Amino acid sequence: MYTLADLGLIDGPSDPAWSHLVKMASRVCGVQAGMLSILDGFSSTVQVMAHCGLGPMHEDTYAYPADGSLTRLVHARRELIAVDDARKDPEVSHGCSATNFGFRGMMGAPLNGPDGEPVGALTVYSQRACDWTDGQRESLESMAYLANQHVMHRASRATIRILTQEAGLKTA
Repeated sequence: MYTLADLGLIDGPSDPAWSHLVKMASRVCGVQAGMLSILDGFSSTVQVMAHCGLGPMHEDTYAYPADGSLTRLVHARRELIAVDDARKDPEVSHGCSATNFGFRGMMGAPLNGPDGEPVGALTVYSQRACDWTDGQRESLESMAYLANQHVMHRASRATIRILTQEAGLKTA
């Protein structure tokens, strides 16, 4: 099985595909902000892979505590989560890190590894309460599907790299 590092999901160079997916998800859902983040099941840290609308993030802020995060909640439930108003939702009203930034409406869909297990989330955020529509939910799930396909592509590339190394062949 692959580690998150084998797949280039952590400790690797930034992938422009993630930024495009996050921007598309935010626009399609009609909100100000979005993020694609990774959470190792054994880690207490969320790693931000790409974001938009969250203001400038410095290198040392690309990771934050997982406790109370929407990413952790999506990871644990393994399904899309839509929060219309974080101030009124008992599951996220206390301790959700997104509420610290003034976000009220939030929605997240799982990002899965090659084995189908969740490794993170594609999330979108609004500073206003939202009445998420079926179309917005389906759009975010579609964007997460594209992100999952990108992870599968990375797994294929990692397999080729590993098999090539084991065979003693040089890669171009």
